Amino acid sequence: MDRTTSSESLKPQHADMIHLAAGLFILDMASFELVQKVIAFMLIGVILLTVSYFYQKARNRLQQD
Repeated sequence: MDRTTSSESLKPQHADMIHLAAGLFILDMASFELVQKVIAFMLIGVILLTVSYFYQKARNRLQQD
């Protein structure tokens, strides 16, 4: 069984798609009101914090194996 290192298994595989989605999100936000923009960026922050928490948890679990 070929095992990959922990850094290889958790690398982002779709950076272009993420860049495209972020660009589209920014373009769509041009028509938002100020309150909508504030809420949207707060949600993005919560999502990023959640993803980073689970990434760190998975990385630590892989390093222990």
